[in-house]
Amino acid sequence: MIVAAVLARGGCTVSQTPPRRTHPAPSTTLVVTTLPPVTAPAGTIAPPTTPPTTVPTATTVTTPPQTTVPATVAPTTPPTTAAPTTAAPTTTAPAGNASGRFYVVGSDIIAPDGTKFIPIGANVGAKMVSWNPPTYAFTSQGHVANGHVNDAIAWGWNTVRVNVACNPGAGVTVQDTINGVQNLIDEYTPHHIVVMPECHDVTGADADLNDPRWVQIHQFWDAILAANGSNPYVWVNYVNEPYTHWAVEDAKWASTAQALYDRVRAKGTENLFVWEFTAWGQGADDISGTNAGTNLVSGKCNFVFSWHNYGAAGNATQMTSWANTLKAKHLAVIVGEVGYDWAGTRSQTTSYANDFRGAQWSFDYAYTTGFGVLYWHATGASAAGNNLYSLRMNGLGGWYDTAAPLSPAGTRLLQIGTNMPAPVRPNVSLAASHCSSAGG
Repeated sequence: MIVAAVLARGGCTVSQTPPRRTHPAPSTTLVVTTLPPVTAPAGTIAPPTTPPTTVPTATTVTTPPQTTVPATVAPTTPPTTAAPTTAAPTTTAPAGNASGRFYVVGSDIIAPDGTKFIPIGANVGAKMVSWNPPTYAFTSQGHVANGHVNDAIAWGWNTVRVNVACNPGAGVTVQDTINGVQNLIDEYTPHHIVVMPECHDVTGADADLNDPRWVQIHQFWDAILAANGSNPYVWVNYVNEPYTHWAVEDAKWASTAQALYDRVRAKGTENLFVWEFTAWGQGADDISGTNAGTNLVSGKCNFVFSWHNYGAAGNATQMTSWANTLKAKHLAVIVGEVGYDWAGTRSQTTSYANDFRGAQWSFDYAYTTGFGVLYWHATGASAAGNNLYSLRMNGLGGWYDTAAPLSPAGTRLLQIGTNMPAPVRPNVSLAASHCSSAGG
């Protein structure tokens, strides 16, 4: 999600700027083309065990679907307790491919215990500031993820994506920012919850690497990697949605990824490197339909793509087709953002119908594809009353705040997280990860 933030001590005014796509140009009217059903060959994505939720299939949809919150669903989170102070995680290796590390083998992410890892969780803000309430970027209502690891566990999360202003605002330093994220890492990763920070500063900027904003982005990551390079539960999502065009139109999408990947590996870490799709992170059609992705990952250790699925590129049938192609290309993909208005009408991207469609497909196929789903947003990326994509009704509260009922998306995410299927242990060679630690 592109966020234009005005940062100031005591508060943060955040506005969302609609992502634009160049292929095809988005419209606020959802046009759905009815396609023949996709017959999935062996090894492709099968339908979920429960019927997926779909948007209307009329040729033109002018009234987005409305969703209500089942009154019987409520989180069973225990009262929030203080963050644990245990040391960095270690993994006791059971049989199989257990290694104590994450490895990417083809389209699969293999967890430290040797099972297939499917990320489930949300985008969150960390506490960066000294004032109370800690209103700031991605915590503009004063809700933070710090101190709430037990709530994440209760929701079944194994991943949080931490949204960071690495070029901080007034009254906040880069060191404050580093400390806030490190505190979250120290709290969550001992529980084997992946913490995936990302710098939001060059979102949609199509920036060259000589752009001055990279200086503090690099400063942030140098510190995080120095402290956590041997902690496999810290993933490197270097920047958010940096490029707005398809790969063929802007060579910087691939060249910047290469430069940043090399920079991270030069630090001596094999932690997972996560790079957003083209076209504001929504370019699943681009990466599935060209060789840009396969060329970029060739020979690389632990490289993962992130799809921000706000539904603007196509319908559910097309999404399934793209996902099958991405897997056939042996590309590892996670869904790093989805979200839609709790009130069922508004959008901060292209349209509510598109947002809803992308989120529902991602929810329905989170486990079947192995892409998982990380919701936008669990602590409040926008000011009170304007946090459209909240997991709570009225756009108020963190995901853990039971004073407000769950939003429709909150209901779905809680159900998904607390109904994980039995883990699968793929029969793969870790050496195929191209990581030197695995003999690749």
